[in-house]
Amino acid sequence: MLGIRTSGAVNREKRLMIYDLEFGDEGTDVRRMQEHLNNVSAAGLSPDGGFGTLTRTALRNYQHGVGASQSGKVDEATFNALASQGLFLLGPPAAGSSSSLSWPPASANPAQPTVARTEAVFSAFEFRHAPTATDPEHIEILDDWAAQNIVRMHIPQLDKGLFAAGRHYVRREQGTISCHRLAAPSFIKLF
Repeated sequence: MLGIRTSGAVNREKRLMIYDLEFGDEGTDVRRMQEHLNNVSAAGLSPDGGFGTLTRTALRNYQHGVGASQSGKVDEATFNALASQGLFLLGPPAAGSSSSLSWPPASANPAQPTVARTEAVFSAFEFRHAPTATDPEHIEILDDWAAQNIVRMHIPQLDKGLFAAGRHYVRREQGTISCHRLAAPSFIKLF
């Protein structure tokens, strides 16, 4: 993974690399890098926070474009190039940072999702695989399941927030999300 620490005067901040970001890493910094690569090089990545094959290829293309070694990982030269173009990474979470939050205890034996369990809760629907350029796992629902089960909810805390719209983000005046009607009451409790 890759992070930063800063040194120097407040008005002249220098970013220093303190760890690598490479294939197999996951997290917020990976997602931020994916978004940045989309903005500066039209990489066409889905910013999912997973440093996979597509992210590595996009990074190698970026490295080639800036004259850095095409290692496919964010080494110091690549970090400096990304940082000079405005990428700001958060760094690794501090050890024990989740212990100060009110996390529920982890389940010792969580139920694993299965098709049968999912259909029992949310019902079955007919669909077909319909991949797109930005979503190779995209499906198209063929019956009226979505109309009967998916609800749109306004979440005031998300007003004026950024939302994914294809390969870009757009600011929405009203923050809304869509989810299954049975999950909506539990989801609302999060806010």
